[in-house]
Amino acid sequence: SFHNIFGNSFHYDDGHSIVDNENIRELGNIPSFFIDSGNFSALQGADMYRPLLLCTYALNYAIGGYETTGYHSVNLVIHIVNALLVFGLARRLQFSKNAQVFAGLFFVCQPLRTEPLNYISSRSSILVTSFGLIFFHAMLQKRFVLMTIGNTLALFCKATGIILPLIAIVWCRGQIQFLTSRKWWILAIPGSTYILVNFSIVNSAIGKPVRDYGLQISTQIKAFVFYLMKTIFPHPLSIEPAFTISYSPSNLVVVCASIFLISLLWIILFCRPPTYFKQINQIAGWYFLLLIPVSIIPLNILVNEHRLYMPMISYAIVLSMFFNQRRIRLYLGSLFCAIMILLCIHRNNDWQTGVSIWSDAVAKGPEMYRPLVNLGKSLLESGEIDKSIAVSLQAIEKSPTSPTAHFNLGTAYLRKENYSKARIHL
Repeated sequence: SFHNIFGNSFHYDDGHSIVDNENIRELGNIPSFFIDSGNFSALQGADMYRPLLLCTYALNYAIGGYETTGYHSVNLVIHIVNALLVFGLARRLQFSKNAQVFAGLFFVCQPLRTEPLNYISSRSSILVTSFGLIFFHAMLQKRFVLMTIGNTLALFCKATGIILPLIAIVWCRGQIQFLTSRKWWILAIPGSTYILVNFSIVNSAIGKPVRDYGLQISTQIKAFVFYLMKTIFPHPLSIEPAFTISYSPSNLVVVCASIFLISLLWIILFCRPPTYFKQINQIAGWYFLLLIPVSIIPLNILVNEHRLYMPMISYAIVLSMFFNQRRIRLYLGSLFCAIMILLCIHRNNDWQTGVSIWSDAVAKGPEMYRPLVNLGKSLLESGEIDKSIAVSLQAIEKSPTSPTAHFNLGTAYLRKENYSKARIHL
């Protein structure tokens, strides 16, 4: 599925978090990663507390500098380990042997995996899933200490790990003795400590959101449906999906999405599946619970594919339930995997360079201005000045106040020594 990712370049946030980030160039800086969130980026004000992620970047740089093959290799190895953990999770859930294998295969070769595997900064999503899977294994065994360790390490990779204890509560909601056990409450330690230690970051995200919470809720209601659609039909894919803010909860699309999601919630909570699917409702619920952190907190990017990396644990396990030992289902599962692999290989080609991935985004979302801005920047970096000017002008036509588009255009004119136009845009 991913044999053709190794020569692909750095993309997007890789610039400030890896390429320009001097903090990862010395292994001696590793202890400071755990006490200073400013190490995350070369940009002022882009603080994030992801010390384990930074450790992997530092090791990558120590071994191979900025050769992308090493970074992609690490992402792929962790991804394969995650697939094996999903396989093991299906075994702990006592699935049939075929279902166990298909759970791992459905996880590893789903085309939505192409963004986390090609976009190196998405390693945070891959790593938090690794420790999330350790948490799930411990949850099924009721091993509190291991659950706490898994949750803590997940939070060292990405804040989305904060939702894991809630999943454990939902999973064990009928086990009163388990919930009232004193050991249970140690699961609150990692999340509460994370919030206290990173109060300034949390306060910035919640207290100074990038958009109004009303707009956020309206937008993310339809985002849940968008994510479901891409999970079931992962083609075509885009680094910048054609997705816009919903300004009113009474918008027809938001109303329809709300009705659909309420219906799904009713099915998950109240419908009784057949005996051999007795766990399907709870595991399906993981998908939505794992999306809660990125849906509640307003982020600059409305939707993207790598946010689905951890929720796809639920997808892989639920889908594998339908492929038990019956031979015809075995053939169907194998055919499904083959199609997914071909889609992965095809999509990886779009990630070769910044120009190729943003050209693809422009083709799939011509009404969006951000892909044009980023394509203009990529063309500028690759030395295609005239093309960059043309694309940046299109971006400014769609969004006249975009500072990045004006900066790209001003820089392009500067390189052409057209100082009067450069001065206007800069």
